[in-house]
Amino acid sequence: MKIQHKIQSVFAGDMTGRAQQMSGHAQGGRQKKKSLTLFAGGLKDSLSDRIEQKRQSARKKASKLIKEQFSSDQEITENMETRRKDAKSLAGEKKMLQDFRKEAEKTLELAEKWETATPEEEAEKQTMILEQEKLIQDYTIQEQKKKGEIGEIYSSVNDTKRELLKRDPMVKAQKNAEAVMESAEDQITAMLWEDAKDAIDENLNEKFEEAEEAAEKKEEQEEKLEGVKEDKKEAEALTEKIQEGAKEQQDIQNALKKIMQDSELLEEEMKGLMVDSGV
Repeated sequence: MKIQHKIQSVFAGDMTGRAQQMSGHAQGGRQKKKSLTLFAGGLKDSLSDRIEQKRQSARKKASKLIKEQFSSDQEITENMETRRKDAKSLAGEKKMLQDFRKEAEKTLELAEKWETATPEEEAEKQTMILEQEKLIQDYTIQEQKKKGEIGEIYSSVNDTKRELLKRDPMVKAQKNAEAVMESAEDQITAMLWEDAKDAIDENLNEKFEEAEEAAEKKEEQEEKLEGVKEDKKEAEALTEKIQEGAKEQQDIQNALKKIMQDSELLEEEMKGLMVDSGV
């Protein structure tokens, strides 16, 4: 018997999803593979326990469906066998009535052939004929009644057999049992999806927190870098001022030096003038 729905295969850590077998008579069902495969990573012990409990519960329910239907079928079979025995018993009674009727017919035939010699014998003959005719009539009625009862029994048995073949309750019970197992597998798959989703969400949250921390550290580093840049600018400005001050000092020194040189030149010129004038 084929299962109409597909069973999802689930790979969860070291747990390999397998096609669930039917318990009892449902084990004969051939399960198709589902196209969807779920990778849920390492399963928590609590989730593994819940999955196993759900599968065990489904197996018990499926097994109960099969056993109940088997018991029902067995009861129907026993009932049909009892009715067949009743029919055989009625057939034996019918055969006995048929034998009695045949004996009465023989007695009637002999009575009708009896050649009586006196009025008393003739009266006895007529009485015997009437009795045998009455017996034949009674036997025939009872025989037909037995025949009708036998026919009703076999008709009822055949109707029951046809109805069983038409409904095939055991096949239906197997399908129901398989549906129970498939439903359990679907629920397990949903549980695994939920567990995987939670794990992914948790991992994403951790990554997000790590990214936030990294962003904060980067912001701190950028602030520090900005501070260094500001310090560098201030240092450069200070250096520039010092250089400017040094340049100004150099200019002053050069101006003083020039004045001194000019003074010396003027002194020499004065000395020359004084010599020329004879002073």
